[in-house]
Amino acid sequence: MEIMYVNKSEKELKTTAFYGDVLDLVNMGVDIEGIEFDDNWTVKKFLSITPFAKKRIENVFKYLDLDTKYLNVKIKDLSKVIYKYVLLSHAILNNKRVIIFERFDVGLSNKEKKNMVQIMKKLLNDGITIILITKDLIFANQVCENIIVIKNKKEVFNGTIEDLIKEKKNIIDKPPILKFIDAANKKNAGLQITLDHKELLKDIFREVV
Repeated sequence: MEIMYVNKSEKELKTTAFYGDVLDLVNMGVDIEGIEFDDNWTVKKFLSITPFAKKRIENVFKYLDLDTKYLNVKIKDLSKVIYKYVLLSHAILNNKRVIIFERFDVGLSNKEKKNMVQIMKKLLNDGITIILITKDLIFANQVCENIIVIKNKKEVFNGTIEDLIKEKKNIIDKPPILKFIDAANKKNAGLQITLDHKELLKDIFREVV
């Protein structure tokens, strides 16, 4: 399930990327709650809309740039992307303050990822804590400063994403941009380590000029 909540945790949680599995979070003492529903429910029924809540639903859908036409669609008939947004709307409507995004980026196009990053930044500005379970380091880096890496049920790294990539710890699958930089630097390119493609292009231009 792409969206879950945190009921309580044995230690204070802050917005972080999590390179592991949701069960690893449970083993760390995080009490997690999923979302229950029937695929045959309409989105309207799933969100338990009442006349008093109608305006709030509309505001949340506007916040997520989600068309209210989906309220009358059955959950099983939603596209994968809209389904993700509906789950997120449920979390917001239920005032969840710590939201777990489990592999939420999977299946999203680059454009959809950019839109999701902007929404996550709005959530952060509104005081929501985000736990982002993902293997996409570039996506994570746009939302989170810190990352926890779990291997074989053991914590092997807990720090900033910047430190993780600069220390060149071989504990995660490197994204293509880091592989490119490593290969170029072996040929004395002198490129700076970065996950930002725009910064990489600027660096390449500086080296060429």
